[in-house]
Amino acid sequence: MNIRLTIAGGLILLLLSGCGGSSSDSAPISFKAGSQSTSDSEGRFVLPTANTMVDGNILVSVEVSDLDGLQSVYLRFNDSSEQLILCTTSLTASATNSCGSTTFSQVENGIYPGNYNAEPGPLRISLWVTDSTQTTTMVATTSIDWQPKSIEGFTVVRSTSGQQAEVVWQENPDLLRYNLYIATQSGVNIENYQTLDEGQAAFALTQPPFVFENLEPTQTYYILLAGIDGSGESARAQEFILLPNDQTNFPPQANDDDETIDEDESATFAPLDNDSDPDGDPLTLLSANADSGQVTVNGNELDYQPLFNFNGQATITYQIGDPFGATDNAQITVTILAVNDPPETQDDSASTTINDPINVDVLANDSDPDGDNLTITNVEATNGSVDIENDGTLTYQPDLGFVGIDDVVYEVSDGNGLDAQGILTVTVSNSDLPPQAQDDSYDMVENTVFSILKSSGVLLNDSDPNNDALTVNTIPVQNPNSGVLTLNSDGSFNYTPNSDFFGVDTFVYEVLDQSNLSDTATVTINVQQLPEDLIGDSTSISGQFRYIGRGETSPGSGVGTGLYRIGDCLQIIDTYCSFVGTYQEAGNSGNQPNEIGSYAMVMTYPGTGESPVVAQSNAPGSDILFFTDLGNALFELYLFPPSGQVIKSAFPDPNFATLQNFGAYIIPPLDCQGLPNNTECKIGNVGLTVDAVLTANLDVLDFVINGYATVDVSSEPVALEDQFVTSVDQVLAVNAPGVLDNDNDADITVIGDTLEQRNAVLTALNTPVAIAADEYRQLLYVYAANTDSVSVYDRSGAVKAPLPWQGESANDADLDVAPVALTMANVALNQGTLLMINGETDNAEIYAVDPQTGIVLAQLNTEFGSSHVVGGAYNPISKTFFLLQDNVPVNGQANQVAEIDPNTGEVISNFFFNQNDSMFDVSFGDLEINSTTGNLYLVSNLEGRIAEFTQTGDLVRYINLPIEVTSPSGIAINAAADRVWFVNNTNSSPIIEAQFSNLGQFPGMVATLITPTQNGTVTLNLDGSFTYSPAAGFSGEDSFIYQVEDQTGKFARASVSINVQ
Repeated sequence: MNIRLTIAGGLILLLLSGCGGSSSDSAPISFKAGSQSTSDSEGRFVLPTANTMVDGNILVSVEVSDLDGLQSVYLRFNDSSEQLILCTTSLTASATNSCGSTTFSQVENGIYPGNYNAEPGPLRISLWVTDSTQTTTMVATTSIDWQPKSIEGFTVVRSTSGQQAEVVWQENPDLLRYNLYIATQSGVNIENYQTLDEGQAAFALTQPPFVFENLEPTQTYYILLAGIDGSGESARAQEFILLPNDQTNFPPQANDDDETIDEDESATFAPLDNDSDPDGDPLTLLSANADSGQVTVNGNELDYQPLFNFNGQATITYQIGDPFGATDNAQITVTILAVNDPPETQDDSASTTINDPINVDVLANDSDPDGDNLTITNVEATNGSVDIENDGTLTYQPDLGFVGIDDVVYEVSDGNGLDAQGILTVTVSNSDLPPQAQDDSYDMVENTVFSILKSSGVLLNDSDPNNDALTVNTIPVQNPNSGVLTLNSDGSFNYTPNSDFFGVDTFVYEVLDQSNLSDTATVTINVQQLPEDLIGDSTSISGQFRYIGRGETSPGSGVGTGLYRIGDCLQIIDTYCSFVGTYQEAGNSGNQPNEIGSYAMVMTYPGTGESPVVAQSNAPGSDILFFTDLGNALFELYLFPPSGQVIKSAFPDPNFATLQNFGAYIIPPLDCQGLPNNTECKIGNVGLTVDAVLTANLDVLDFVINGYATVDVSSEPVALEDQFVTSVDQVLAVNAPGVLDNDNDADITVIGDTLEQRNAVLTALNTPVAIAADEYRQLLYVYAANTDSVSVYDRSGAVKAPLPWQGESANDADLDVAPVALTMANVALNQGTLLMINGETDNAEIYAVDPQTGIVLAQLNTEFGSSHVVGGAYNPISKTFFLLQDNVPVNGQANQVAEIDPNTGEVISNFFFNQNDSMFDVSFGDLEINSTTGNLYLVSNLEGRIAEFTQTGDLVRYINLPIEVTSPSGIAINAAADRVWFVNNTNSSPIIEAQFSNLGQFPGMVATLITPTQNGTVTLNLDGSFTYSPAAGFSGEDSFIYQVEDQTGKFARASVSINVQ
């Protein structure tokens, strides 16, 4: 039995077709074939990304086509003749895929290029196609830096008799198993050991040692050790040469080194200069790692780059080896000397009229990398005089009668011997100068009305040398060619493009000052074509359908009604129903035809009662239903394509009907309760019977999503003018939200006020240190300190099967749920993958785990951490990881956040958050990401608040914790940023679920200063708070202009007036 739900023009139908059978009775899903290419062989690499470093095995994704038909598709590495066959029309031992007809795509994981004669380092991968006419073409290439995983401590000891060889090595936590190969010829491996003399192999070893038996005592043997992770053999130790007992090899001797460099200075070290080998064997530099900064092996030298602005000590550990596999380790202690950085100035401009002085705060946009306080030590003007005021501002007095442009050169000092120059350009006019209009550009979507308010209007970037107020002539100089324009005097406008028009349209406007002097500028409007509908079907699904009868619409009509609900539901405060799975876009989809991804379908409504959605049969006894009332219910469909996007559609939607159509199919057995005896279990009969209930499992979801869901239709924020009052010589301090208090954004319905506990899940966990929330599966993951498993609960507190913890048991750890599809360690991961972050020892490791099975899908060894990495999360905006280190490490490494490359583990950037104006201290704590803004949220058991930072380390704001959160060690936030979960670092800590008391969202807007005040100094913070100090003795009106930016990067401006009385 198949039941299909569709939405059309606001009408929702539930169709029933057929009865009985099994899941194979579901309606078939078919796709239209795409149009064929007119070219010959074509192909491309989807992965790996060109010019990236790949740590470990390589994930390759390719797409090829040939109109003549495909005979074979294969890869080559560098200039080797060895081939990795991806498909062939006649299957061979090395190819398990058939090429099909004219198109082929393949994702191949676990490729170890060393099997194809490739060496670590620069690697060129070429894609080759042989078509049915036997024409062979190289269709694509990509280049990467391949760095396989390493195995340390590999050595072999021969017995006295020479007939046994004991193999030992140092276990690598990145590797799951080990393979050993031995033969009397060099180059033995998994491909050839059976064909070489005396070839043997030992597979799937879990730990050392292993002993080879029955060796020929006088024979030299070659031994290869290979390590295995989830992608296959991904690491190899240098081949060991096992000599007969009458030939002895002594290991090399590595000696420690000391080096000294300046802050921010890169250096090259030659550690082999004082290392030696007793046998005189040539030495090779095998590997190196640094506890701070980045180190790269470059032949037998090390290239080292310290962290930006870091000074102190760093340690580089390196390993050397001889040709026979003997190794030794040593350390380089690098002393990084502090270097004072000069101030950084930004040029300023100002204007005044003849004979009139002007005061300018030139230091407002100047800075010092070391945080030193800046002072102006000297200033010179050509056509006027300049005074340095006590508050650090400059007062410029033009020479009597001077008219023109004067460049005022000022010098700032950091107080530590370094200075810099800046320029203040002052325009002095003898009368009004005309305004200066700047061109503008806006983006919109076809067949919509584009409304721009004053705060984002055409005057936003226009100015007047005399600081006159500006207006816009409401009659355009030139009207748009492809739409209708309404232009307002304050710079706001409405533009409606012609029906179905897309492309570029322009209009020219005139700006006027108070003397009617004018200038013109051009506004460009980029009208984006609305994409065709996104069409797709589920390829896997979970969840249930539920229908409760409410009886006939009217006595004797035979038309039943009922309450409709879909998904697996939990009722805590409100009702949240969801189901998840994978999907594939149809061949005729307007987004990415045939693309595969994962999805989540959500139905929500207020309260914990039965569904408010009423569905009615369209005829007596019919199983075709249509909705007559949605109540307050909302249906949302989230698609997570492999690109890392989120495509959200909803019905009903306040802006656009983005979820145009979805069909939900169920499969037998159907379960009916409350039907009269001998009544068939079906939708139509349940609707006729009050309180009868039908439930069934879902089988297939198909959907049609309007193209509006795949483009940016977000609104600009609205900035409104503010007015404040202070007294002469009195500092004005305005707390957050400050200038943002009356600003708004249509994309954020309500900005959250105070966090309050809404629900608590009781646990028996002692000192939990990590939490993650999977909102679409309604699961909570918690890790307690130094345990070997992750506890799993649903939001109601029901206990689920635990998952094994990865790596060593830890006190410093975190959990995250992948918010989108991502690639980690070059392995593609779906949204919902559980990410375990183990920061207990040395550098942190990140494990990607299947939350259903607990199987490790990928492992990333990062280059960050001095142990004590207590928090971390994936940022879907930057597509990188961020890790949090607590206050324990020394040498300037404490209280630090690092941005991590998700494929290489390298540190991209870092910042320290316990200095200057962002004092925040972390012992136990956590880091979480706002999936909308990309900003970072930090919590600590030492702080009673959440600290929000930008990705570059600027403090945005503090948010108070709920009173029940007393010693937070974990935080998790949902995608909409309106619900948050905490755990305390205490015994039997509950899982606290919190929302804002006004059911709002975490704030998403920030404020920055555009034009400072003229008669005082102003400091504006990102959270909208500010302080203003009027110039000594000044009274009157002062003002500044600020810009508000929302979570999508759109902005608006407004002015703030300060009346100094």
